[in-house]
Formats: sequence, C-alpha cells, structure tokens
Amino acid sequence: MKKIGSTKALLIAIILLSFGAVQGLSAQTAHDPGFKLGLVGGYPSGVSIAYRFDKDFEMNGLIGTNWGSAFLGTDALFRLADVVIGGEILPLSLGPAAYIGIQFNSNLYWGAFVKLHWEYTFKRVPFNVFIEIGGGASSSYYSFYNSSPVGFDWISAAGFRIVFDHPSMSPVVIK
Repeated sequence: MKKIGSTKALLIAIILLSFGAVQGLSAQTAHDPGFKLGLVGGYPSGVSIAYRFDKDFEMNGLIGTNWGSAFLGTDALFRLADVVIGGEILPLSLGPAAYIGIQFNSNLYWGAFVKLHWEYTFKRVPFNVFIEIGGGASSSYYSFYNSSPVGFDWISAAGFRIVFDHPSMSPVVIK
C-alpha cells in the first residue's frame, strides 16, 4: 500500500475546497445536525464517522492506522469560529482526540491530542471535505513492566465524507 504524505493530503483538500468554490457548490448551512461517513488520509488514515449534534458540537470516530498500528480513535470538536470565504461558511473547530490501538509488532499504543479541524460541506451535493492537524502525547507499552516514555506526537490528515442528512439526498416524489 502506497502512503500519501501529509503535504499531499493537505494539497488535495485545498484543491477540493477550491473546486467547490469555483463551481458554486457551497455549504447548505455548516451548522445543521447530521451524520457523515467517509475516508481520511494522512496521519492517521482510515474510515471516518461523524455526527454534528448542534451548531457548536460534533463527535468523530476513526477506525484506521497511523502507519505503525491499527487503532480506534475519537474526538469531540467544539466550534471556535465560522471562517467566511466568498460568502461561504467553513467552520473551524478545536477539541480533544484520543487513540488506542495495537502496533503491528503487538505492542499497545495510545495517544491523546488537541486537534484543530476545518471543514466545508457542499450545498448541492452531499459531500463534506476537511483538514485537521494537532499535537499531543503518545506512548507504547511492550509489556506490563516495560514501556516507552511518553513523547510528543502529531496528527495531520485530510478527508471527504458523505453527508447523509443532506437536503440533496431527499427522495424525489413523482406525482
């Protein structure tokens, strides 16, 4: 499996955001509650699931890899601001994130981070793109009596998700 670098993932997200702005596909309302499911690439990579409870709070989950372990992760994102670009709303959120997993050499891995998350939900199509970056602490446990020291670690990724509660996915009624 070929790795995609964080720089490439960030570039892809910027291109997707630019494409949406050029095509006039904009956020329906960036604050509507909704369920999202998609893929994220970078560090970490995997399947992303999210639910926005209200305009200020969203929970995300991740099943994936950080290229050294298979793990589960979660975060709680709190909206800091609405970045407005060309009249479009791009919510900027911050919150804690936690990961736990099994490294490929059978060690236990854990990480606790603070994550900055920026996203864009298209108006006319049920897609959402995002970029995120964060830093925090992580460690590995080799056995009950032997572990690595806690050290600084980072996360950065970009992804896309299908928005299932999007108005464009409403059923068509034929009369």
